[in-house]
Amino acid sequence: MVSVNSQDFNLQLVDTAGQDEYSIFPQSHSMDIHGYVLVYAVTSSKRVIKPEEGKKLADSWGAAFMESSAKENETAVEVFKRIILEMERADGNVPSEEKKCAVM
Repeated sequence: MVSVNSQDFNLQLVDTAGQDEYSIFPQSHSMDIHGYVLVYAVTSSKRVIKPEEGKKLADSWGAAFMESSAKENETAVEVFKRIILEMERADGNVPSEEKKCAVM
């Protein structure tokens, strides 16, 4: 469960990890899916994909881009919070700014 803006979300994750049975993802498996997270390894100092390349691909898809490390626990939870916010934005459920009142 992940909490975003005081609302709890239950996420169902499918880790395909390059498994052949997911190489051709049947339409029945993709119905009612609201978001995807594309993950690639950055464990080597000789990275195959540079951050700029990931950002460029995300921009071309109109998607958010973040780098994270589950191993180092760097922004791992934030990735899931971000995807929830992106799904809410895509659905038109962007939280409006809180109304403020100034008393003088």
